[in-house]
Amino acid sequence: MNWWDSTLNWLTKTIPWQVVFGLFVTTGVLLFLSRPLGIYDWAHPYRGIEIAVFSFSGAVLLANTSSSVGRWIIKSVHDWRMRSHGKKYLHHLNPEEKAFCKRFVETNGSPLPHNPANGAISSLLANGILWQPQQGWGQEHQGRDWLFEFNIQRWALEYLKAHRELLS
Repeated sequence: MNWWDSTLNWLTKTIPWQVVFGLFVTTGVLLFLSRPLGIYDWAHPYRGIEIAVFSFSGAVLLANTSSSVGRWIIKSVHDWRMRSHGKKYLHHLNPEEKAFCKRFVETNGSPLPHNPANGAISSLLANGILWQPQQGWGQEHQGRDWLFEFNIQRWALEYLKAHRELLS
């Protein structure tokens, strides 16, 4: 990595966004409002530095903003697709999966301790109907007989409550 890459990497990772935003606004004022503010004679000799800082801070702000918005959009689309797929899957449950889903509806979504090797559980998990809470370090083995806790997605529980005919 050459000095330019390492400097840019250091600048973009260690300077808080509030400082970058302040630099962007300050250099923007110096560049575009120096005449009306009466500081043109003072600011003009530093015009090259002002342009460089304004451009760099604007690019960093634009990159950070677009990556944040992009992540949010991707997550929203992924969640929508998973729900859509999951709702379609709920219409084609086998009897064992129906029994587990019925248990969740009857207990209002309370967690189910079960073996993850069970085919119905793993199928519901793979299709986004169930989820497992994060395990803490060293807590791979919960309870006795290697049972793990499974929860039903909130949207799936509400959908099954509204469409109880899927569980018959």
